[in-house]
Amino acid sequence: MPYVYSTASADIAYSIWEKGGADLSTPRTIVTIKGKANVAQARTLMTPKGAATFVTESQLAALEQSDAFKRHKEKGFVKVDKQEVEADKAVRDLEKKDGSAPLTPEDFKPEKKPKINRKAAASEE
Repeated sequence: MPYVYSTASADIAYSIWEKGGADLSTPRTIVTIKGKANVAQARTLMTPKGAATFVTESQLAALEQSDAFKRHKEKGFVKVDKQEVEADKAVRDLEKKDGSAPLTPEDFKPEKKPKINRKAAASEE
């Protein structure tokens, strides 16, 4: 029972292509790996650090053929584990976020932090 753990901010559909007629490639297999890491969830207001996706052995074999999946694995955005673990714990050794993750105050140098309209912020409280 393999699981793929991801720190991607969006779901990623990995496609395995094969030659079709007239020199056109067609997707043979498409495996979608859950994302939504570092994105606040509207219902719970929680911001998960990672996501877990259960995949079958045949889906895992297909993923291992995908160049994009291999690159994401090498760069530390996804990993495969044979057992289910809480996603936030499983991604501790992965890259913290990808380039599409929302910016947080920690992403700015102190002298470059965005200005806050204190009157507007106070009226929202």
